[in-house]
Amino acid sequence: MHQKGFAGIALLILIALIAGGAGYYVMSGQNLFTFFENKTQERQPNVDSFEECVNAGYEIHALSIAEPARGAPEKPDFSRAIDCRTPDGRIFPNPEYKGVVPEKTRQAAPGQKNPASASDAVIANWKTYTNEKYGFSLQYPADKIRVIEASDNSNNEVVYLGLTSHEAYANAWLNEITVSVNISKDCSGYETHGSGYEFIKKVQVGTEIFDQTNVSVDYNSMNSRGWYVLAYCLAKNGTVYEIRDRSGGGDSTIEQVLHTFKLIPTSNGNISVLGMSKYTDHDFGFSFWYPSGWSVRALSLSEFNKIYYPDSARFSTSTATTMYPGGTVAGVIEISNNGGIPYKGKHIFIWKASSPSKSITIPSGGMDEGGPTTFYFDTGTRTWMEKYEDAYRVANGLPLSVNPADVSHNTMGGLHQFYASTGHGYGELVIPLSAHNFLSIPSTWDYDVEPVSHLELSRSFLAGTILATDPSVATPVSAAEQIKTIQAERDAYVK
Repeated sequence: MHQKGFAGIALLILIALIAGGAGYYVMSGQNLFTFFENKTQERQPNVDSFEECVNAGYEIHALSIAEPARGAPEKPDFSRAIDCRTPDGRIFPNPEYKGVVPEKTRQAAPGQKNPASASDAVIANWKTYTNEKYGFSLQYPADKIRVIEASDNSNNEVVYLGLTSHEAYANAWLNEITVSVNISKDCSGYETHGSGYEFIKKVQVGTEIFDQTNVSVDYNSMNSRGWYVLAYCLAKNGTVYEIRDRSGGGDSTIEQVLHTFKLIPTSNGNISVLGMSKYTDHDFGFSFWYPSGWSVRALSLSEFNKIYYPDSARFSTSTATTMYPGGTVAGVIEISNNGGIPYKGKHIFIWKASSPSKSITIPSGGMDEGGPTTFYFDTGTRTWMEKYEDAYRVANGLPLSVNPADVSHNTMGGLHQFYASTGHGYGELVIPLSAHNFLSIPSTWDYDVEPVSHLELSRSFLAGTILATDPSVATPVSAAEQIKTIQAERDAYVK
């Protein structure tokens, strides 16, 4: 069983070519259903009923169409068809269909009865399961269906739905519907089984066009009871949703529940991104996001020295005022992908410094090129300024370069990101939390490869997620943009 998923916002149209006819699954804000083009016979001009429409070979709308059994005549079973449509716009509802009619079929021709009117009552008293964390909802009949949320999400399942008549309902393999959510850029890991299934190259989600690697349908998986499992998958923005119908499409109630699945906005007040965790430094007043499998620890200068320089006193309380002239270092936060083991894997350090003079200087790092860069807040012009102490100008007594700082690069929290080169491709990002408090992030160290270049550093993915805990400091971008920024960090660091 695949443990991936099915995602998207707004309208999805998933198109597949079916042997013996063309069909496409539709995932919208309201429903999930199937259109089929009936090609059983040549089309006839005179049609006055559902049966005649089917026999004439016109378009069939159905939640699912059973394939012919092996050896049987090559004619699909249309017993669960919703309606049949003629080229001139007439709609003939199937008199034997008792399920919910998808909204996309609720467009009756002039003078005709709306085919959905009789089935609206079916879900009128249903309950709605809503998951704002992962952004989806389902409707279900409480007298027939039980809903159980996964406790540990160990297999990426979020919720189980199944018929109450099952005695061993709590066992996942007896659940009729599961919704799983996973991290993936697309659905390329989902394979279709059986012959005769082929995907066209493009599908549409609302006004956006996706290629075929973003969608998948698994028609022929078998569950433990020997029933077919229908699985639907869509990926968007690095999140994958999968809906599995373990009844094999043979239960009308389950079909109706599947039909009500829709994607909804995630909660703006509590942003959540799969595979990412949030760290908040309440003392210094900021937060950032990092991959959930990584470790984070706050260290004093002496603790940092003991871990990374146990045989020397390179960092101590005396260096707190000399590391960043103009400021006093309050500590460092270490983020790593190997539990904090020194000199192995990736390490990101966030140095915290306070400055009563509203300025901080990034030294040249002892390199033979470049010079110190100072960022300070000019209270007269209320402008952030950058002073670069070019070694040549200093040596020759020339005026130093002083210019307004580049404030075009900001974190998702609206905080400025200033870049200072320290020589030989190294550098540091400086993020002012206020005129007095600063964060400095040196080049990321990957001890399995090499330090990240300053060009990569200037687009630091983790730094981009930093927000001030005081909402009056800066204005963050929208929740949707924050999620994209966090997902970009996840995609960059989690390979």
